[in-house]
Amino acid sequence: FPGHVDERIEANYGTFEERFELEAQHTQTFSNTLRAVWGGSGRLDRVGGDGKLSRDDLIENQLYRLFGNLEWRAYDRGTVNLGTMLEQSSQVGSQISPRLALNHQLVPNHGLHIGVSRATRLPTVYEEYADSAVRFSDGDLIDQEQLGSTELTPKRIVSYEVGYLGQFPERKVTVDVKAFHDKLEDRIQAPKKYPYPADPFDGRAFLYTNSGALSVNGVETTLTYRPQKRSMLKFNWAYARAKGRAIDSYEMSLNPAAWRYEDLGEDVPTHTYSVFGMHRLPHDIDISATYYKVSGMKWLGDGDRLRAQDRLDVRLAKQFRYAASSNSLALVAQNVLDEYLEFRDENVFDTRVYLELTLGLD
Repeated sequence: FPGHVDERIEANYGTFEERFELEAQHTQTFSNTLRAVWGGSGRLDRVGGDGKLSRDDLIENQLYRLFGNLEWRAYDRGTVNLGTMLEQSSQVGSQISPRLALNHQLVPNHGLHIGVSRATRLPTVYEEYADSAVRFSDGDLIDQEQLGSTELTPKRIVSYEVGYLGQFPERKVTVDVKAFHDKLEDRIQAPKKYPYPADPFDGRAFLYTNSGALSVNGVETTLTYRPQKRSMLKFNWAYARAKGRAIDSYEMSLNPAAWRYEDLGEDVPTHTYSVFGMHRLPHDIDISATYYKVSGMKWLGDGDRLRAQDRLDVRLAKQFRYAASSNSLALVAQNVLDEYLEFRDENVFDTRVYLELTLGLD
């Protein structure tokens, strides 16, 4: 670095964050067939951090929300839900998220559900104002790592779902099945190798941008078995097929024809399983175990492509009352099987055992 003598560089990536939020909600019943809930909230976020944002002042974002849901018993076996949420952000303006659903009872203990909804995910303060860099003590740039963009638009998702809920009291079984189609657009991510000539180290950075669309088709199933009041066994399985692509690398060029794209099909695991079992022993002692398994997938962002992972957690808890409140003391063992990897192949989740004390305030 011409013009600079050797010096020790300290990079501080700590951040300061605070949030203030106030929410009010009102529920009203108009008749035997019509009721509603509505409300609003206001939120102030403040974020700061010299290493992440390259500024001394705090960045503020104000977010206001109005929401409501109307439940209408349209006919003897059918209930319609109509809801919406309006958001006003000082960063990206106004957004609206509507939802419409119908629940229809086929026969007693068996029903169908049909729903459609649209939602948004607003850009975070960091995604808009990131300026993560390593600098000399006089402020001269050494390496620009990440850059935000105030031109980001919210990530959008439209979801369609059809579900069935069935209860079989004679067999003590409940079945919940849902088929869905999700369409995601304007994903927010930070592709690599964005050309940044001001960076004397490698002339590139990660730049946050809206890139890519993803469609997901799948089925989710939950089967719950309660052989007796003190015992429960629950099995969950999800199958999903995803298709889409997004920018992976700018390849040091501002010409879109030179950019490299990634296939997003592996970002969603094809199979996800979980089995949960619990039993209450005499003297208010609970024993439970949960087994999870996720098929191989590619984690978002700079995550790695990992093989299928599984994990087993076990919990033994004693419920007790003290000073008229409900409390519990539990011995928890997490991941009692082999090593569990998450996000990156160096993020190894070992077996851990700990005591957990929960105190109630009745």
